[in-house]
Amino acid sequence: MKLPCFLRALVNRFKKFAQPVKPKYGKNELKDYIDNLITLNAKVAPDGTLLLVNETAASYLHKRPDELVGQKIWDTPWWNYDPQVIRQLQHAVQRAASGQTVYYEAKNLIGQDKYIYIDFTLNPVLNENNEILYLVAEGRDITERKLMEQDLMSANQELVAINEELVAIEEELRNSNEEIYRAHQKLYHILETITDAFIALNHNWEINYVNSEAEKLLSIKKAEVIGSNLWQLFPQLVDTFFYKRLHRVQAEQVNAHFDFYYLPGAKWFNIHAYPSPDGIFIYFHDVTPYKQAQEKLYQQNQYLTSLHETALALMNRLDPDELLAAIAARAASLLGTEHGWIYLANTDRSAIVLRLGIGIYKKYTGFRLQTGEGLSGKVWQTGKPLIVDDYSTWPGRSLKFDCPDVRGAVAVPLKTGQEVIGVIGIGFVEKTKKMRTEHLNLLTGFAQLASIALDNARLYNAAQQELAERRRMEEILLHMAYHDALTDLPNRSLFNDRLAVAIAQAARHKKMLAVIFLDLDYFKVVNDTLGHDMGDLLLKGIAHRLTSLLRQGDTIARIGGDEFTILLNDINRPADASRVAQKIIDNLQEPWVIGNHEFHITTSIGIAIYPTDGRDVETLVKNADAAMYHAKEAGRNNFQFYTPAMNDKSLQRLELENNLRRALERDEFVVYYQPQVEIATGKIIGAEALVRWQHPHLGMIPPGQFIPVAEDTGLIIAIGEKVLRMACTQNKAWQDGGLPPIRVAVNLSPRQFLQQNFVDKVAQILKDTGMSPRWLELEITESLAMKDVELTEKTLLELRRMGITIAIDDFGTGYSSLSYLKRLPIDTIKIDRSFVWDLSTDPDDTSIVSTIIILAHNLKMKVVAEGVETQEQLNILRQQHCDGLQGYLFSGPLPPDELARLLAGDTGINITH
Repeated sequence: MKLPCFLRALVNRFKKFAQPVKPKYGKNELKDYIDNLITLNAKVAPDGTLLLVNETAASYLHKRPDELVGQKIWDTPWWNYDPQVIRQLQHAVQRAASGQTVYYEAKNLIGQDKYIYIDFTLNPVLNENNEILYLVAEGRDITERKLMEQDLMSANQELVAINEELVAIEEELRNSNEEIYRAHQKLYHILETITDAFIALNHNWEINYVNSEAEKLLSIKKAEVIGSNLWQLFPQLVDTFFYKRLHRVQAEQVNAHFDFYYLPGAKWFNIHAYPSPDGIFIYFHDVTPYKQAQEKLYQQNQYLTSLHETALALMNRLDPDELLAAIAARAASLLGTEHGWIYLANTDRSAIVLRLGIGIYKKYTGFRLQTGEGLSGKVWQTGKPLIVDDYSTWPGRSLKFDCPDVRGAVAVPLKTGQEVIGVIGIGFVEKTKKMRTEHLNLLTGFAQLASIALDNARLYNAAQQELAERRRMEEILLHMAYHDALTDLPNRSLFNDRLAVAIAQAARHKKMLAVIFLDLDYFKVVNDTLGHDMGDLLLKGIAHRLTSLLRQGDTIARIGGDEFTILLNDINRPADASRVAQKIIDNLQEPWVIGNHEFHITTSIGIAIYPTDGRDVETLVKNADAAMYHAKEAGRNNFQFYTPAMNDKSLQRLELENNLRRALERDEFVVYYQPQVEIATGKIIGAEALVRWQHPHLGMIPPGQFIPVAEDTGLIIAIGEKVLRMACTQNKAWQDGGLPPIRVAVNLSPRQFLQQNFVDKVAQILKDTGMSPRWLELEITESLAMKDVELTEKTLLELRRMGITIAIDDFGTGYSSLSYLKRLPIDTIKIDRSFVWDLSTDPDDTSIVSTIIILAHNLKMKVVAEGVETQEQLNILRQQHCDGLQGYLFSGPLPPDELARLLAGDTGINITH
């Protein structure tokens, strides 16, 4: 029969399996291995750099620790033998650096074709702000265990196969029972001698086996638990992290490695779980001492870090109260509370005074304690620290100190040498908070720092104050060198420096930038009329408004009296600069109220773009300046982009300005007079004096070409006075010549009108020329009248008292308020020619003119229409009951002798039909 042969073969196979397995190491070596399961340690930076390696770990590679420090952990020979191993480690470092604890088993190369298996753990170490300080890498050599597990798995598989075969041939294998028993004994011996606790579970979570280490760690007896359901035996483990990880091992047939806090035994276990054919194998060992040491190390690091940070903070504290607040706040924070105090002895040492309180102690600041009174009084008296677990029931508490919320408290003395100068303390409101030695040690460290800081405060404060004053003066001088003293904006030097840097960056990155040159319109009038103090206040306000309109990276500078430059960095298109310019124009037009004065101001803006309009500082600023002057020539209150033609215009303007000064010296200005006619009678009732420039080479220059330059340069004041004097002199000459007396109207420029001594100058001219004030009419524009209503009203009232007639010119083009208009002593309103031109074709203009006339008549004012050129315009004005007209329908501006002839023959012009 073949059966005996088969049985012999099976027995031989079983005998081979049942032979004792020779351990890879002897007994002593195995003990050393087990004792050093977690001796491979390293300190790793969050980016994977090795900061510290212990001797044991380095010895596996036959290297010194310092040869490995500074390398990335995955670049060391342990890991760099396989790209997949490197990627796995890099991913683990990233997870640990994000705050997770990472476990997995790794296979490491320690020599040529020589590997070990390690149980690898990465733990993040955090500071008090939960920020990663470093990672702790821990490795336990589990090579022997892995080999044992492989042997066990193989043995288990063969046993299963043998048992199945032995069912049919049980009788024939009775002789093999002894070998089988020895194999089980060997397996039992292995499981009982390893230092890891071991539990074997079947698929129904029933316990098949526990070793003696597991009995000890779990406080169970093997005989009582074999066959029991794990979750029924330990119901407190259901739905825990441990429960979920084991179910995942069984469901997904994956290994698991994790730490778990076993609450019934108050122990931390490091657990390895592996799927087996029968269920699950669980290896675990007690890591409670390690966890406690780790926690203690963490707390110690926090303590030392906090002390270090506090010491650094104290170096910059000059004010004692600020210093004490920093100490108390840091001590309370580290101890996990918000409540603390610092008492200091008073001058005569008769009591200690609560100098600083935080949390619930803040309201007790200034509270006094006598020697031996309360917790702090006793610490002050004895000079020794004191801990109270429950202050509310403590018999030594002060009856004056009513703070029922305080539970635990700890206080330590503040000393200078042997002298107690105060007490620092921390309080807790939690009932369950237990005071520990750590609290006392921590607060003692803070007390030492506080004592040192207070002892040196006077000298330190004096030295720091002297140094701070010196630095302050240096900073002030440096700031003054590069900033405008009035507005605190950058000055021309700093602006040019920043522009040079911006140009270099724009050239490097092929970007665009803009230089904006801004000049305030008629600002000199403000200085001349309201004084320089008021002008300075206005400049400060303008600087504030401009700054608020710009981006943080842009620069605004004051480079002259009323001139500002702006650097716009990194713009995408010129339109970006135009938007900023328009925003500035719109914003500055808002009313300004300074003191009792309300007025309006406008600005003219020029823009130069890099690189099209210049590639250096000087060219860009010069071209932006030229564009600004072009904006003034275009009527002010607008912006203009630079064009090459502007340089020619700038030269022409400079030449015109020089010629204007010479014209004043050479009396080249002449006055023409345009008659004003009464519509009802056709008689000449007045004439408007209009200045002309009789240039010796260029001939007659109209005012539109030179008046804007005269206003910008301030020459308009001298020209205006000259025109006023010539008009008064001429009118007196006409009257002395027997001509019918008429009223001469003279336009006033803003700068001329807003002079502080303007009324006196008018009176002096009338006195010098001998002309009666009743025959003088002074015209101001509507916008000028509204610029500073208070000043306008005051000036016009003084002129009216002299007998001078007041007219508002160009009415309808400004933004005057009826309430303001009613306050002003106005005799005549002159309707702007823009409303008269289309009077016969535009119903809107007719309505506007009708409204102005009705308004003026209701306010007892006369109305004169300017620019009347057609009979149709006259007919409409007559229908609307307009009082007078001025325009080419009757006469243009005339030289004095021609107007005299017209006056001599004036019997009334037939304009009644």
